[in-house]
Amino acid sequence: TGDEVLRRVAQTLEANAPDAENTFRYGGEEFALILPDSSPEAAQQTAERLRRAIGELSPSDAALPDVTMSFGLAFCDAPLDPDALVRAADAALYEAKAQGRNRVVMSGA
Repeated sequence: TGDEVLRRVAQTLEANAPDAENTFRYGGEEFALILPDSSPEAAQQTAERLRRAIGELSPSDAALPDVTMSFGLAFCDAPLDPDALVRAADAALYEAKAQGRNRVVMSGA
């Protein structure tokens, strides 16, 4: 079921995110990870690792549908309005989905 998929995704994020206490369910099917001390390259590597881990949920459990995850990353060097940072991440997520899903896209925020 959808609820079971969300639970398994949340468990996978918690187990594999470098700073699990900065991992939140943001919307119906969306999660947010805050990586305050990560470079863009490190954040992208983290997102790719998480994307692969989530993709491994499906084969091991026939009861689950194929599970994929797209990531929209936003990064800033200077202070940025939190709402603007969320909008930038959301725009990157939309672009990841537009490119075919199951991928990581970084915003230029």
